[in-house]
Amino acid sequence: MLIRIVLADNDKEYIEYFRRAAAINYASKLEISFFSNEDNLKKYLIEKKCDILLVSEYMEQAGEEFNCGKIILTDVRGVENKNNHRAVYKYQKLEEIYRIILEEYAELKEKEGIIFRSKGNAKMISFLSASGGAGKTTVCFSLAKLLCSMKKEVLYVPLEQFSNLNYMYPGDETQTLSNLFYAAKERKNTLSLKIKGMIRRGEDGMLFLRPMDSPEELGQISAGDWNFFLNALADVESIDYILLDHVPGIFQNFQGIIERVNAVCFVADSSLTGVVKATGMISYIQRLDEYKNTSISRKTRVVVNRARAGETERDFNHLKNWVVSYLPDYGAAEMEQVIATLAGLPECRAILEKEIE
Repeated sequence: MLIRIVLADNDKEYIEYFRRAAAINYASKLEISFFSNEDNLKKYLIEKKCDILLVSEYMEQAGEEFNCGKIILTDVRGVENKNNHRAVYKYQKLEEIYRIILEEYAELKEKEGIIFRSKGNAKMISFLSASGGAGKTTVCFSLAKLLCSMKKEVLYVPLEQFSNLNYMYPGDETQTLSNLFYAAKERKNTLSLKIKGMIRRGEDGMLFLRPMDSPEELGQISAGDWNFFLNALADVESIDYILLDHVPGIFQNFQGIIERVNAVCFVADSSLTGVVKATGMISYIQRLDEYKNTSISRKTRVVVNRARAGETERDFNHLKNWVVSYLPDYGAAEMEQVIATLAGLPECRAILEKEIE
């Protein structure tokens, strides 16, 4: 999907900066025409179709008569609206300007009654654990790092009640999953566009969404809301894998969510308590298949974390048909170091060897 953008600004240096930045990161997403002359701008808008006009506050009158979305470029921080149009501070990261462009475009399509559907084909994997402390998030990040090294586009979605993602990837925390959950409740047909605008990329290449504002929100999302949200998530194009990092245990709407994903990665702690809890969780999944006519078992793979050489495989022998990998114990090492090490191991790659539907 290419959004047709016209950028009009009498500052030629800014136009050149925008041109270079957009060519690097947004060439496949935005089709941009540039103007610093009002007469040339008006002539172009008469002859050509434009979705969004990004226009300097010093040239905004030139675009008044044309039927397209309009965003005012301002030199002043903190201005969000000007003359009944969205406004955006022009001297900031292009990803934030792109987010505003997508929001404006989504609202235009919503008013036109258009149901936006992209052609995303990402494989969605849910990461589960029976209780906290099993290393679920560490394994999830390790797999994400491995996939990124394989040149895959990976989107991490933090669904834990208290996520450490903002610690791992500090930055703007104003645009969060809470905004997306609200849009899902409102059944916004352009939710996938909104998701696309809120996706951020870490220095390691992983894409991610910011966690929800409050852990209470998980209990306020209905099965229908989840289905709408996950469908919109899957509609975002150019993503290969979506990794859903869930709260530990059996959560609200568990069955509907887990049936929707392509694969389930259940992370178990290798302690004796972990063995007992893992056995209980797998038994629950088997009962769902038997009594609720689901097929969750066939897409579930168990990863045993902090495995003890010579002992753990014996403890998990009764679940050997479920276990795809035993990850070694790295003791008290920093999380970032553990993630980097695990991502390079064949035991991590083994998680992908079982086919993801």
